[in-house]
Amino acid sequence: MILTAEWIAPLTLLGEIALLSTVLCGLHALNKRFGLAPLYVVVGLFEAFLFVAGKGNKDPNTALVAELFFAEPAHVSYMLFLPLILSSMVLVYVLEGVREVRRLLLALIVLYVLHGAIDVILEFHALHPPEGYNNLAGQNLLYYSMGSRAAGLGAMVADFAVILVSYQFLLNRLRRLPLIIPLFVALILAMVCDAMVYSLLRGRLFSWDNVMFIEKLQAGIMAGLPVAIYLQWQLRKHHDDVRRGILERGAFAALDLRKRVMEMEHMLQEQQAQYRYIKDTFSRYVSPDVVNAIIADPTKISLGGELRTVTILFVDIRGYSTLSESLEPTEVISLLNRYYRRISRVILDNHGMINEIEGDAILAVFGAPLDLPDHGLRAVRTGLGMLDEVDILNDEWDEDGTSEQWRSVGIDRFTVRIGVHSGPVVAGNVGSEARMKYSVIGDTVNTASRVEGLNKELDTAILVTSTTRETIADSESIRWVDKGRHSVKGRTEPVSVFSVVRTTASSG
Repeated sequence: MILTAEWIAPLTLLGEIALLSTVLCGLHALNKRFGLAPLYVVVGLFEAFLFVAGKGNKDPNTALVAELFFAEPAHVSYMLFLPLILSSMVLVYVLEGVREVRRLLLALIVLYVLHGAIDVILEFHALHPPEGYNNLAGQNLLYYSMGSRAAGLGAMVADFAVILVSYQFLLNRLRRLPLIIPLFVALILAMVCDAMVYSLLRGRLFSWDNVMFIEKLQAGIMAGLPVAIYLQWQLRKHHDDVRRGILERGAFAALDLRKRVMEMEHMLQEQQAQYRYIKDTFSRYVSPDVVNAIIADPTKISLGGELRTVTILFVDIRGYSTLSESLEPTEVISLLNRYYRRISRVILDNHGMINEIEGDAILAVFGAPLDLPDHGLRAVRTGLGMLDEVDILNDEWDEDGTSEQWRSVGIDRFTVRIGVHSGPVVAGNVGSEARMKYSVIGDTVNTASRVEGLNKELDTAILVTSTTRETIADSESIRWVDKGRHSVKGRTEPVSVFSVVRTTASSG
C-alpha cells in the first residue's frame, strides 16, 4: 500500500505522540537510577511548549496546526502536548501513588505561573525597546491573555481531577477489561473536559464544535497505548497482593483531602507512640536531659541494636545475704529503697543509665543510649560518689539505731563493692513482642562484673581496669593505686586493675 500525502501528515503527528509517550515511559523506567526528576523535567517542557505552540492560534494565518484522520486540521498544542501531560499523570498516579501525583500537579501549577510571569517580562521589554529598535507590540510571540491564563489554570486542575477520578472509577468497575480501556476513556474525558472548562471560564458559550472529539480520540489512543503497555509490564513484576494495592483505590483517592488529613493524623499518632515508648523506656533509667535529647532527635540511638564503646559499672552490697537474713522483709525493702534513691541519683547526675537492678546489684552504663566522650571518667566519678553516699547513709543509720541490728550479726558497717570496665558492647532492644527492654550485651559487661568481685579478694571498695584508666587523664582529684594483674572467670588474659583513692575534690 502506497501512502498518499493525505495519510502521511496524520500518521506523522500520531507517530510523534506515540514516540513521546514512549519516551515518558522510558524515563520512568530509569527512576531507580535517576529518580523521577528527568520525567518531571520532560513533562514540564511539554507544558511550556503547550503554550508556546498555542501563541499563534489567535490568527488563522499563523496558527500552528496539523492534520489528523477524518477531521479538520487541529492545533498542534492541544493535539500533541495535552494528551502527553495527562497520560503522564496517570503513569505517576498508578506507579508512584496519590501523594506523588499531587506533587506533579503542584509542580505544573508552579511552572504555569512562572511561565505567565515570564510572558509579562518579555512583553514589557518588547514594548520598551532601546532607542533605534522596533516596538514589537502585536507580535504573536508576545501574545498572552491574563483571562486565558486563568482559564487555562482552571482547566488544568479540572483535567487532573477528571482523568484520575474517571480512570480509577472505570478501573474499579471494569476489572476484567485491559488497562488501556479505562486509561483511554479517561484521557478522552479529560481532554473534552479541558475544552468545556476553558470555554466556561472564558465566559463563552460551550459548543461541541470546539471539542474536536475525533481529533482527541486519535491523540488519546496514541498517547495512552504506550503508557498502558508500560503499566501492564510494570504491574506483572509485582505479586498479586502488591498489584491489588496499586490498582484498588477509591475513585476519589487523589482528591480526598480528608484521607490526607487522616494519614497525617496516623503519622502523628505513630510519632506520639514512639515518644511514649522512648519516654517509658528511658525515663526511669537515665536523667531527664538525656530523655529530652533522645525525644528531640530519635536518630541519635538505634533501638534495634548497635555497637558502642561504653563504660560499665557494677555495684553490689557487701554481706547482703547475711544482712537480709537478719532483717524482716519490710525492713530490707526500706533499706534498699533508701540506698537505691541515693545511688541512682549519683548515676543519673553523671549521665549514666541504670540498666539492671537485681536484688542488691546495680548495672550502670555510661556512653549509651547517647554518646559520652568522657564515659570512663564519669563512671569513676559515679563510683566515688556512691562511696560518699554510702558514708552518709551509715551516719543516718547510726543515728536512728538501724546499724545496731547489723552489728549483732557481725556486720560492722554498710559497705559496697564497685567494679568499672570499658569496652565495646551491643546496645539495643532485647526481648520479645510481649516484653522488651533496652540493654547492653558483650564481654565488657561480664568483665566489669568479675572485676567487682575482685574487691573481695583485694579488700578494696572500688576497682577500675586499665582499659578505663587509660581513657582518663591524670587529675589531682583522683589518685590511682596499681593493684596488679589478676585472672578473672571467663577471660584467658589477666586483667590489670587499679583502686581509686578519694580526695576532697573528687566528690564534686
